[in-house]
Amino acid sequence: METECECENEALLEDSKNQEKAENTGQKTGFRWKEIALFLVVLCMQCGTAISESFMFPFFPIEADKRQLTQTHIGLVFSAYEVGRFLTSPIAGSLVAKVTPRAMLILAGILSSTACIALGLIDYVENKHVFLTLTVIGRFVAGSGISMVCVAGTSLLLKATTFQTGTIVSGIEGVIGGGYILGPAVGVAIYQVGGYSVCFYAFGGFMAAVTFLQVLTLPDTEDNSKKEKHFFHLMKIPGIALMFTHYFVVTFGISARYVTFPVFLLHSLDSNTTTIALIMGLSPLIYMAFCPLAGFLMNKGIVYSGIIVGWILQGFVSLLFGPSPLLNFVFHHNQSLLLSAVCWGMFQVLSTVIYLAPFQVALNCAQAAGYEKDSIHTYGMVAGMVNSAQGLGSIVGPIAGGAVVESIGFPWAMSVIAFLYFGMAIFLSVFLLYTKHQKIPLTPS
Repeated sequence: METECECENEALLEDSKNQEKAENTGQKTGFRWKEIALFLVVLCMQCGTAISESFMFPFFPIEADKRQLTQTHIGLVFSAYEVGRFLTSPIAGSLVAKVTPRAMLILAGILSSTACIALGLIDYVENKHVFLTLTVIGRFVAGSGISMVCVAGTSLLLKATTFQTGTIVSGIEGVIGGGYILGPAVGVAIYQVGGYSVCFYAFGGFMAAVTFLQVLTLPDTEDNSKKEKHFFHLMKIPGIALMFTHYFVVTFGISARYVTFPVFLLHSLDSNTTTIALIMGLSPLIYMAFCPLAGFLMNKGIVYSGIIVGWILQGFVSLLFGPSPLLNFVFHHNQSLLLSAVCWGMFQVLSTVIYLAPFQVALNCAQAAGYEKDSIHTYGMVAGMVNSAQGLGSIVGPIAGGAVVESIGFPWAMSVIAFLYFGMAIFLSVFLLYTKHQKIPLTPS
């Protein structure tokens, strides 16, 4: 779908942006130790927020059960985080240029560390209803904090460094994947040694330390945008609306699988908890390992074609995941643990492409529609849109996915998701054909 000329145009736009920055700062484009240091500090904060979100996954259900909380209550606690992310991201994107990325990152760090420590103090509350209410509030604040970290961190790196977009986005996604590996593992270790509250104190203290490091190192980066537009103006752009839908569907599918796949392994494939933990635990590692490759392809301009191929391949992998009853003429109702595990790994590989490349698409569409190039406001608005869509998908996915699996079973549910993926590939292809026929620009001149 994407021509060679379009691919080269994506890469040339990046090179032009970086050369202009280098000229403005009096530096040549390349790796500079100050840029690398800034990159690492921001990535450390991104990783810290992922750790602070995920460390409680293994043991919070145990503590909730001790307080006689139901599975619905547990789901409410975890969903509150994504609600905070969904609601705060557009606001953060609109305000990041006014308050500066540095100020927003420091504020986000304070919010995240305070919320984490407060969640540990809530353990002393005996009334289960008060405990539940305060925990939900704390998780909401933590979700708001990570949305600000993602928006401000992405905007700062895009504005203040000469790294290409693919390098920045893949780096952020890679360390977040690493955070989701470290969080549960370290969380369980601290929980076994110090107990419930100590876990929150430890991770809250870690976030406070990273925040202090940001105070010492982050630069003041001002935006020279002449026109600032609100979030709903951004969403009126057809390409942006399509990418919002894209990110929602991607995150919907991922979160639905995360909730339903372990139960399928346990009951349908008679897997033990060790096998399930191994398969689930490897997924962030695979994702993290392939993020640099996706960033490299993104920097080379392989964007639209990569997304379309990724959707199609994910659709076929979804059909094999159960496998789908539509393939009974091949599998004869047989289910395989090995096939399911391989498909699970393939999902992680393909997710890197369809998760990272659309950011460049959204950025180009915004700039083609009149948003300023190399602007914190533009970067923030796009990053806010992406995080908001991801938050919404993470809210709807577990609920809808669980309901569909309970109604028609896991293999049929994956079949429905497969055709949803095929539909997204067709929709994007039609969109590209329409814009080409109408000569609607998808990249800035």
